[in-house]
Amino acid sequence: MKLLQIGSGAVVDDCQNIFHCLPITCQIDILTAKFLQKFIANDDSTCRLFSKEAEINFFSVTSTRYLN
Repeated sequence: MKLLQIGSGAVVDDCQNIFHCLPITCQIDILTAKFLQKFIANDDSTCRLFSKEAEINFFSVTSTRYLN
């Protein structure tokens, strides 16, 4: 909003809808979920060590309202 000097959040929301642009929080959640899926599937010993924590984080990210 500051970059384009737009003071209205509604204008930003409309532009995001018109150009099919997801909010940044949603984009981050999607990227995080993709990373965690690859991390969980990896057979590396370090990844296996943290796989349970990664699964917990994956389910918390994918249960957000953006990804349902």
